[in-house]
Amino acid sequence: MGFKTGTLVSPPDLRELVLPWQARFSSLAHAAGRPYLLHSCGNLAAILPDLVETVGIDGKHSFEDVIQPAEAFQERWGDRLATLGGVDLNILAQGTEEAVRRRTRELIETCGPRGRFAVGSGNSIPSYVPVRNYLAMVDEALRVRA
Repeated sequence: MGFKTGTLVSPPDLRELVLPWQARFSSLAHAAGRPYLLHSCGNLAAILPDLVETVGIDGKHSFEDVIQPAEAFQERWGDRLATLGGVDLNILAQGTEEAVRRRTRELIETCGPRGRFAVGSGNSIPSYVPVRNYLAMVDEALRVRA
């Protein structure tokens, strides 16, 4: 629903045309005893209160450090929403294996103790992400479980 600096469509239009549908989907999920998790790229700051209060999302996925790092999102919304992901795709795709491990540990150490957090990619895992970097992220996450 967004891009780097804002929403793709104006917030009033999203409130009128998109969010009522999201609210319906959320109600269906909740009626079935399931959480309603939102994946959306971009800067949703202008509609995030609507997503929480009106739609009733339970968690959000897709974070880019340049827009809002997962830690900052969790600090603001972590008492109400799960923070899902957070390892920026740019780090996964272009960083070294050590940079991926370091970022994954930072997220686990910062967000993990606060709760309502699952480490993972800030977005998807496209084919151009080096396998060694993806595995480094997974390995760091699994080390915490051990």
